[in-house]
Amino acid sequence: MTLIQIVNTILVLVLGPLVVSCCAALYMAIQRMPTAQRAALEQFSRMAVRHVAQQDIQSNQQELAKAYTVDLFKAFRLPVPSAEVLDVAVGSAMHEIKNNG
Repeated sequence: MTLIQIVNTILVLVLGPLVVSCCAALYMAIQRMPTAQRAALEQFSRMAVRHVAQQDIQSNQQELAKAYTVDLFKAFRLPVPSAEVLDVAVGSAMHEIKNNG
């Protein structure tokens, strides 16, 4: 084999996994950006509030919904927002679901 063939072979073998790993790293970085986190917070808080409402539990609905929201963030390996942000998001989702059904 010539030197050019060796370099081409190495590039072919290394370039594929390198591109895949770069794409995966970019995807993870985008998911951790504040804009993506806000969308996930809104979606997860609504899902948690609906789940609590379906269970027909009367006490500590907001605390249970916050716990479910945190569990969803951990399940998707996203950074968990602060307690204040969770409180506002879950409270907003509860109000929205009560008023809009």
